[in-house]
Amino acid sequence: MADYTRAIDLGSLDGRVSVLAYNNRGVARGKAGHYDKAIADYEEAIGLLPGFSGPYFNRARLEAMQGHTDQALKWLAEAIRRDEVIREYARTQSDFASLRDDPRFIALVGPS
Repeated sequence: MADYTRAIDLGSLDGRVSVLAYNNRGVARGKAGHYDKAIADYEEAIGLLPGFSGPYFNRARLEAMQGHTDQALKWLAEAIRRDEVIREYARTQSDFASLRDDPRFIALVGPS
């Protein structure tokens, strides 16, 4: 997490690298249980490169892990809209286990 923060703070990253730094720091913060900070990083990444599916997908994972089903599905739909490959990946991603039987999840990603 510290390396991502250091890279962001240097401010010398080009746009794509900066987006990846925010997205990856968000993942690290989410794993550490710092959900609000992770969300802030995903929002930064989205603001820098709205077409990149990564922060949308990772926000969906974070929401699912917290039991926020509606929010998880909303962010997952946005990720899939930006990159169809996410649909297949989400089917097998363990962070979405709590959503597997939800008809809205099945409609988004298809049956397992």
